[in-house]
Amino acid sequence: MNRTKLLLSHINLMNILLIVVLMFLVYYMVVPLLSKSIHYSLPTVVKHEKPESGADNKTELTKTPSPFDYAIIAEQNLFHPERKIPAKEIDAQALPKPEFVLYGTLKSGDINIAYMEDRRSPYTTVGRGKRQKTLKLGNSMSGFVLNDIQHDKVVMVRGEEKIEVKLINPQHKKERK
Repeated sequence: MNRTKLLLSHINLMNILLIVVLMFLVYYMVVPLLSKSIHYSLPTVVKHEKPESGADNKTELTKTPSPFDYAIIAEQNLFHPERKIPAKEIDAQALPKPEFVLYGTLKSGDINIAYMEDRRSPYTTVGRGKRQKTLKLGNSMSGFVLNDIQHDKVVMVRGEEKIEVKLINPQHKKERK
C-alpha cells in the first residue's frame, strides 16, 4: 500500500502524455511490422496491338532521330576550348562622332599615357562628377582606339577613320586675363 501511494503521488500530466505517445508509437510502428498480412500486387500488362495500314504515318512521326541528326552538336560544340564567338559588325554611321578633349600627355621611357575626355559621352562616377580617362596605346574610348601619342597631340582610329586631337586647339581660343 505504501508503494501504491508513492506511485500515485509521482503521476503528473507530463507522465500521462509520455505514456500516451509511447502507446501511439507502438501501435502504429511496431504492430504493422509484426503483421503477416502483407500482399503485393504486380502491375497489369498492357498488350499493344499491331498498327493498321493507315497508321504508318503515325509511326514515322514517333521514330527516334538518327545519330546523324545530332552531328550538328558535335560540329558546333559550345564547350570546345577553341570555339569562336562570331564578330558582330557595327555600322560606323550609327555611332555618333565623339568630341574629344585632350588634357595632357605623359611620355617617359616606355610609358605613354594620354588624359582625355569625350564631351558627348562623359565618364562620370558617383560623387565625383565628370572625370578624365587615362588611356594607354591600344585602349579605346567611344569606339576609337588610341593609336599614337605625341607631346602635344594624340591620334584616335576607328576602322579607316582617324581623328587627331591636339592639346592646344587653335579653333577654340580661350580668353586670357
